[in-house]
Order: sequence, then structure tokens, then C-alpha cells
Amino acid sequence: MNLRILLQRYSAYLWPAAVLAIGIVLSVLLGDTLQQRALETWQKRAQQESAQRSMTLLGWVEESYATLSALVALVENSGKVDASEFLNAVDGLEARAKVNFMPVKAMMEFGRNGWRTKYSSVPATANAAIPAPDNAPVSLLTDTLTRAQDIPNEAFMSAPFVDPQGKQHVYVVLVPSGKPEVALVGVFAVQRMLGNLFEESGLDGVNLDLKLGSEGSDTEAVLSEEKATGPIVYRSSTLTQTAHVNLELIWQFSETFDGGVDRRLGQGVLAGGTLVSVLVAAFVAIMRRQNQRTQQRVDEATRGLTDALTQVREEALRHEAMLTGKAKAGELSRQLQDVATYAQFGQRTLTYLAPWSGAEVAAFFVKTEGTNVFRCVAGHGIAPESCMEFQPGEGLAGEVALSGERMLCRDVADGLLRIETTALSIAPRAIAIVPIKISTGIIAVLELAYLQEPRNQDDILGEALPVIAFSLELLTRKLFDTGVQTPRTEKESQ
Repeated sequence: MNLRILLQRYSAYLWPAAVLAIGIVLSVLLGDTLQQRALETWQKRAQQESAQRSMTLLGWVEESYATLSALVALVENSGKVDASEFLNAVDGLEARAKVNFMPVKAMMEFGRNGWRTKYSSVPATANAAIPAPDNAPVSLLTDTLTRAQDIPNEAFMSAPFVDPQGKQHVYVVLVPSGKPEVALVGVFAVQRMLGNLFEESGLDGVNLDLKLGSEGSDTEAVLSEEKATGPIVYRSSTLTQTAHVNLELIWQFSETFDGGVDRRLGQGVLAGGTLVSVLVAAFVAIMRRQNQRTQQRVDEATRGLTDALTQVREEALRHEAMLTGKAKAGELSRQLQDVATYAQFGQRTLTYLAPWSGAEVAAFFVKTEGTNVFRCVAGHGIAPESCMEFQPGEGLAGEVALSGERMLCRDVADGLLRIETTALSIAPRAIAIVPIKISTGIIAVLELAYLQEPRNQDDILGEALPVIAFSLELLTRKLFDTGVQTPRTEKESQ
């Protein structure tokens, strides 16, 4: 019996088997792809959640420092601070504070016997962290006071210590430059702050490790808050420096976070595709046993299978397109993580954002410290020095900086961006002027020039602007912590 006879005899089984195998393989591949996309979407949600909660935590830390800074101003502006004046100032500052994770504050003086407590917001017996006036401070506090005395007007944070109730705290010390013999000391309730963060946000399925490491020391202390159940499947970290300590927030997510990874679409495609494949294979097996008319029906069924698979692919592509914007935003965030200057930040932003949005020319303006002047620090297709500076209210860019509202100009006036080549100077079809706002106000303005009417601009900017603003906030804080830049609120700039 030759091969041709065998093929003719078993052809009724070969075709259905082939259809079944192809359908199952495609269903498995497509289902796996959709499940992977679902995992990536979940990871992006986890990344955004960790970034938002890190900003909240760092904001609480900075607000707690502000209380000590205000007390420093009191000490420097008063010839002599008495107990009632100190305690009244503490009560007033705590009443105005949105959060208070520094329940104990004290004023200490340096004399012949070293550092001693002068005033405290609580009785000495109520909190062992602050010594009685006649007692010397513990070595941890003494070391922190010595470091702060060497560099006045800068906050110094100690390593964590455990109070009698088993809660972890740190000392925060600030020595006025005008009175180096005086120190303002706060007992910062770090563990309570972590607990409040989880209670306020309702986080579940998440662990947080807070690592504290002093400058020049290889020793790190770790404080943890654990809410995750099950194995950890994703990690995200934020590294910053505050009060002369390296602070790292390590977020760990289990699959229970935010309801877990939504694999229903991928599993549905896999099950539905397999079921369709089985049904079609059975249908083909029956049709192959009939006459030409039946064969035609088999062909129609095959085309129906092809159409069904095409629809599934189109649905997968549509789902992938929805994720593209978030993926690009994530890539932009990674591009902006290690910048050190506003010029470098602006150049990386334009290099990535201009091709994404279709802009032929773009410029990045940043408000100069101590003034209301916005100057161009980076350009795409244009030299930064050729861009005119402006102040809030001056021209269209100034109106955007003043109002904080995005603007799209189609009738482009002279003086705005132009698209230049070696032979031509062309006015763009449209220019988008976009404000970048951080917690202290509008600090930067983007100008994007297009030869063609921009497409999907709102969607693109909707994904990109939160990433740019968040990264610019981190850079501003980084420059502030290193003494390069002093953040200013809008009211202070006016």
C-alpha cells in the first residue's frame, strides 16, 4: 500500500487533526501573550502606586523637618528663649501641621558638661529618648549632635532606636548657625509614619522596607511594614537622601495587590480558542465525508475559523495599542531617573517626547531660581540660546506659565518656534505650549511645534506629563538636598 492510497484513506482524519492542532497552538500562544500583557499592566500599576506613596512619605518627612526649622528661626531671632516661649511655639507649629510624626521636641545646650536638655515638649520622665536636664544624652543622640554642630543649619538624622513600647524612632537634630551652642532635637516616629501610610492608603498585598544608612557608613538599618500575603512577585525601589542619610524605599508586591493580575482575558481566549478549534475540527471531519457540496461547506467553515482568529488577533492588537502609551511612559520614566541637571533632564525629555508626539521642533523652559524668568535649557531641532526667555503673563508661553492651562496654537504668531532647515524657515502648522507643575508650582514649560496637525496629543501628553512632573519633582528635591537648588513656592516667587 503506497503513500498516495494512505493519504486518500486517512485524509478525512488528517485535515481535522491539523485544524485542531493549529487552533490549539494559536490559542495557547495568543492566551499566553494576553496574560503577559496583563502582568505588565499590573506591574505598571504597582510601579505607579509605589511612586505615589513614596512621594507622600517623603513629603511627610520634609514637613516634619519644617517644625524644627521654625524653632531654629525662633532661637536665632530671640535674644533668649524661655520655657513658655519655646512650648508655645511648639504648640502653635503642631496645631498648624497637617501631619505630626515628631511628637517630642526639645532644645538642648552645649556647656562644660557637654550637651544637656534645656526645654522639652514633654516631661523628661514621659519619654526616655530625651534625657532629664542633669543627665547626659545617650551616645546615639550625642553622636548626632556632634555631627550637626559641625555643619550648622542642616538637619541630621540618627540611626533608629527602639522606645520602651517597642516602637522604632530616629533623632533629627538641627543646630542654628548663629548659635552653635544650641540644638533643636526631634524624636521622629518612623514606624508610626509607615503604619499611617498603609492605613491612609488602604494598601494590601504590599510590603515596605525602609533602609536608612548614614553618609560614609556601610551600615544600614531596615524598618519594615508588612501587609503582603503570599510570595512576592514584583519589587520597586526609590532612593533619595535626606538629613544626611541615604534613604531607600523598597516596595514588594504580592499577587493579591489591587486584586491581582487580571488573567481572565488570556484564559478566556485560550479556553474559547481551544473550544472553537475542537468544534471546527469535528465539523471538518463530518464535512470531509460528504460530497462536493459538503466540501464547499467545509471551505466556508475554514474561512469562518480564519475570520474568528483574525478577530481575536485584532482584539489583541487593540489591547496592545492601549498598553503602548503606558509602556512609553514607563520608558520615559526610566530615561529620566539618573539625570543630574535641568539641562540634561530637558534634553532627555525632548529627545524621547518629540518623536513620540510627532513634533519637529521642541523647547524646554525652566524657571530660574530666585526669579520669575523662564529660560530655555534644552532644545530639539533648535538651539536653546536662540529661544527667548519670558516671565509669567508675557506672551503665550507666559500666559500658560501664569494660568497653568495647556494651550494649542494653530495661527502661529511671529516670535514662537519655527522649523528651520539649511534652506527654509517654516512656520509650524501648530504649537502646543504645556506647563509642568510640581508641588511648589509651575516650574517648567514645554513648547512642541508640528508641521502637521498633531494626532493623539491629549492621550500622549496625558501619559507623559505625570511622569515628567514626578521626575522633575524628584530632580528638584535632589538638587535642593545637595544645595544646588532651593525649591520655591509660587507665592514666594511673586
